[in-house]
Amino acid sequence: PKEGLYNYSVVIQPVPNEAITTNNSASVRVAVKKDRLNVLIVEDEPGWEYQFLRNYLARDHRVKLQVVLLSPGHIEKVQAPEGVLAAPSREDGTIDAQVLPSTREQWSAFDIVIMGDVPPENFPADQQTLLTQALRDGSIKALLLLAGQRNMPMRYAATPLADVLPVELSGSRWSPQDLQDQLRHGFMPAISTDGIGSILSQFSDDFGTNAQIWASLPLWYWHSEQTAAKPGASVIWSIEDAVKAETKAANPTVDSVDAYQ
Repeated sequence: PKEGLYNYSVVIQPVPNEAITTNNSASVRVAVKKDRLNVLIVEDEPGWEYQFLRNYLARDHRVKLQVVLLSPGHIEKVQAPEGVLAAPSREDGTIDAQVLPSTREQWSAFDIVIMGDVPPENFPADQQTLLTQALRDGSIKALLLLAGQRNMPMRYAATPLADVLPVELSGSRWSPQDLQDQLRHGFMPAISTDGIGSILSQFSDDFGTNAQIWASLPLWYWHSEQTAAKPGASVIWSIEDAVKAETKAANPTVDSVDAYQ
């Protein structure tokens, strides 16, 4: 009933002639918290990533979720709901909202903000400034941005949000031919040097199993043109070029070679 750290142990008494007794006990530490993470998802249209994140986080009892879909579908002769402000203080039990926070205090009420392929027309500069200020002062603990084919991140050059993006927006390191080759032939995601010890690169706790899973991943066919990391940013995954990806798919025993960061 009280918050805090609790240590529990389960012990089984040894039986006669038992060969191994070291596994007769197990201990676990449990952290009891009443506070939940306040998470806001902002998306333009309900794509696959949006659907997955919404359903996953809505089921997590550690999360208090709010969702703003800026361009929802419309049904003929059905009245759209009245605009409701996204706020973790809502007690009606619903997660859907229609209005983004408009003050620094309202943005600061969230711990994590997840933003998808939102056009800058729907996320004006004054709101971007409030979001970045709340991020810099630590009120918002993390901002997750999902790259998209229409808006994020390329259309946010010279905007307040550009300052907190982890990639350079001035130009692309990929030629049009490179991008076309990747769309046709695909490419392989690979763990970068910085990502070797990151939990974001671990499908399994076992190193060998994790390497096998990475080697067996299907080809990917799209990425943002803006992939050059800013100074100080850590690259967790990198992109192998299309020719190497095609060769690796045809011959899974080929070792991973040079990768673009």
